Formats: sequence, structure tokens, C-alpha cells
Amino acid sequence: MATPDLTQEIVRTVEQHADYDIPDGGFSEDDFVEWIMDGIGGDMKREGHSVEDARAAAREAYALVTPRFRGE
Repeated sequence: MATPDLTQEIVRTVEQHADYDIPDGGFSEDDFVEWIMDGIGGDMKREGHSVEDARAAAREAYALVTPRFRGE
């Protein structure tokens, strides 16, 4: 289960580093989740979050990030 704090942490991290190379047309939800897990999934695990919680938080964060990440 994703926690609001973890979801917001993902959103803050992504938005603070807005110089990421975003694919043309943005990320699909699944691609965004994999991108997050590849980038900071290990950090979240070390902080005591399960992989399932991290994935759920990344899915929730996808709806909250700047629209350009979704290609809008």
C-alpha cells in the first residue's frame, strides 16, 4: 500500500530534477513506474518500503507529476 508521504517524496524528487530526458510523448504509466524503480527504487527499499509499496506510490505519483512527464 502506497503512503501519501512516499508518493509525495517521488513527486518532489522528480520535479526537483526536471532536467531528466523525458521521452517524446512522455511516459506511459508503466514506463514511469519502471523509470522510478530503476532510479530510486533501491533508495526506497533501503528506507524500509516494500517493492509493492514503492510501485504503488510511483503509480500514484504518475497522476501528480507535471503533465510533461505524461506527454500532455
